[in-house]
Amino acid sequence: MKAEGHTRLTYVIEPFGDDAVRLTLTHEIDIEGSKIIAAVSNGWPQVLASLKSLLETGAPLAATTKWKDCE
Repeated sequence: MKAEGHTRLTYVIEPFGDDAVRLTLTHEIDIEGSKIIAAVSNGWPQVLASLKSLLETGAPLAATTKWKDCE
């Protein structure tokens, strides 16, 4: 995956209703069928769910406290 080079992550935080925000992530690379994008696309929902848990309860999801080697 390192051979594919760098990716771009863009995030936008915007108001949503009276007391919420909407977070939009776009993770991309200029390589068709990128293995990196396929891998992170499966990971972002779990990372964001863990962030939500951390913000609401003070504790992240246990599954996101250990990182596995992605080489």
